[in-house]
Formats: sequence, C-alpha cells, structure tokens
Amino acid sequence: MNDSSKVARLYRTSAEGLVKISPSEWEETFSDIHGEDLRLLSNSLINLSVLAARMSAYIDARGGEGGKDKGHSAAVKEQNQRAEKVRAVLGFQCPKADIDLSPSS
Repeated sequence: MNDSSKVARLYRTSAEGLVKISPSEWEETFSDIHGEDLRLLSNSLINLSVLAARMSAYIDARGGEGGKDKGHSAAVKEQNQRAEKVRAVLGFQCPKADIDLSPSS
C-alpha cells in the first residue's frame, strides 16, 4: 500500500475506529505519514477524548455514580467542568469551552 492510500484509509476511519487499532499495530499503521496528516488524525482523537469525558460526567451526574440523579442542569454544569479539566490537560489554549445541552426549540 502506498503512502497516499494509507493516509486515505486512515482519514476514512472514524475516531472510534482509530482507537480500536491494536497498540501492536501502531508502528506500522502510523509510520511514514506526514506530520500534518498525523496531527489531523490526532485532533479527531483529542475531540473524541473530550466528548467521552463530557458524556461520562453527564451520565454520572444523572445517576450513574452513586445512583442519585442530580438532574439535567447539574449534569450539564458537571460535564462542562470535566471538559475544562480535560482540555487543560490536553493543552488547549482555551480550556473553558462550555456547551449548552438544552433542547432545541
């Protein structure tokens, strides 16, 4: 497989699919790929990480941890707080990026 078809295949792979690549396959999968292409792939994984952290905080606040549902508003606040911490750890210039999870009108 040439480098361009390797990159094209990786671009067609969802972030969820990328995380399923076995660590034993990482060297072969990600070798000989331009740094900018690798950064784009990395960004999709970073965004998935933040979304997963947000969702886990929301679910925990809705009763997933301790069994007590704190309600939607409190869960939204908690997921935004978790996202800010994760984004800071991942080196975002602006870690605070709240999202509004209110239903669309």
